[in-house]
Amino acid sequence: MIGRAMNFARWQVAKRVGRQLPVVLMYHRVADLTLDHYHLAVSPARFEQQIAALVKVRKVVPLEQLLDAPEDGEALAAITFDDGYRDVVTNALPVLERHACPATLFLSTAMVGSAREFWWDELVRIVFETTLTQEVELDVLRSGRKWRIGPATRRADRARVVEELSGVLRYLPVQSRANAIARMAAACGIDLAMRDSHAIVTADEVRALDGTLLSIGAHSQHHVSLRHCDAATQVREINGSRDDCEKLTGRVPKTFAYPFGDYDPRVVERVREAGFAAAVTVDRRLLRPDGDPLMLPRIEVRDWSVQDLMRRLP
Repeated sequence: MIGRAMNFARWQVAKRVGRQLPVVLMYHRVADLTLDHYHLAVSPARFEQQIAALVKVRKVVPLEQLLDAPEDGEALAAITFDDGYRDVVTNALPVLERHACPATLFLSTAMVGSAREFWWDELVRIVFETTLTQEVELDVLRSGRKWRIGPATRRADRARVVEELSGVLRYLPVQSRANAIARMAAACGIDLAMRDSHAIVTADEVRALDGTLLSIGAHSQHHVSLRHCDAATQVREINGSRDDCEKLTGRVPKTFAYPFGDYDPRVVERVREAGFAAAVTVDRRLLRPDGDPLMLPRIEVRDWSVQDLMRRLP
């Protein structure tokens, strides 16, 4: 605790004339996908280009090192990956190793080794990949609003259905959400067995990362919107993911990522009480020396050209 306090103190006084502000980059996936509705994936070729360009203009350091402002004013960057997709290990890690770039992989620990995909991938699969001969009704809560899709439903309308359903499912309790997904999959004739293209890391794959440039951070257990949970659920999800990460790696994780970027003062305090030194949001503000290390902003990186990425660096 004393060490974190000293780091925070140095972080608060680190602002100097002419110093470039550090940045935290947020990735989710490094993969070539046929359908990427949420724009989570960067292609392996594009990722290689982005990292090669980044290391020319900034020193890439582990996330927690951003709390130690460099005396020489060197421009820093940290790289993070949310959720725990396997392609971060298979496609991103080799690129990181070629460029000697450390990064943090935030795990939704209850999904590690799962036979099911993340619910948002399942939803896209249900709405876009179903082959229907007649209209079906998608029922989330067995009451209230219903959504209908059929063989004549246009792609744009299916995209709207996914967005609206995502907005509902995001805030449901874990089991209620799983039940809703199962009902919709059954109605549309979709088998929810995990696809290789959307696989999540296994426990053995996480353990094998020991000694690599990918460190492990916590991302709750079930990727829930913590801001909309009661206090007991917040503690269980935050502390549980911390403990799960320790069991997987043998180390207590120092960093945390808020699922969906949803947080409020209560959630931040729970993360602080859990002993995390740094936590990242999806806020688009600049990362400033006097900011709370448990509310670090990030730049969400998409499948951009190098020029587009450089334009977004402060």
